[in-house]
Amino acid sequence: MKKLFVVILPLLLLAYGSLAQQTKEKKEPGKLKTKTETSGGKESKVKVEDDKMVIKKEGVGADLVYPYTAEYSAQFVPGTPSHARPVLELWKAWEANDLDRQAEALADTVLVDFADGRTLQGKDSVLAALKRERGALSASKATIEAWLPFRSLDRGDSWVALWAREEAADASGKVSVTRYHEMWRINKDGKIDYLRQYSAPVPPR
Repeated sequence: MKKLFVVILPLLLLAYGSLAQQTKEKKEPGKLKTKTETSGGKESKVKVEDDKMVIKKEGVGADLVYPYTAEYSAQFVPGTPSHARPVLELWKAWEANDLDRQAEALADTVLVDFADGRTLQGKDSVLAALKRERGALSASKATIEAWLPFRSLDRGDSWVALWAREEAADASGKVSVTRYHEMWRINKDGKIDYLRQYSAPVPPR
């Protein structure tokens, strides 16, 4: 699943980034159809039936064959836009060093796989770790490059993918820049119950 998430965000961003705002959705029992007009005036049609998705647009056939079978899922559609709000508010709370104000965004059983290999579970443990790490910084400035709510049809999970860049100053004032790729899962109550994080330092110019 780790490799899947690293690959799927840029693919989804490329696919959805070329589409215009107006998308029509038609629902029938066991079926979902969407039609989106592209910037060039052409249509992209997505049909979902029995948890299978077919995309029809210029240059894309009805039946695509891939060299791998996804371990987690390869059936993704756009998700609920409001799911991005608790994720973005948590980033804002991190910047302001006021994580308590967004504590309710986390599910009690939240599980976090941090970029450094640590795994923590439980809201209290996760919040304590975040507060400790933020408290070691004298300043933090985030730039959110992109976010994308999406949903897995066969798994039924809702996700928010996020690309971000942080300029952080330690206690001595030394500034470092880090890029983040994060996958946030949103449960049925609208709370964050899982985060998988990847990061890479940005070399000084």
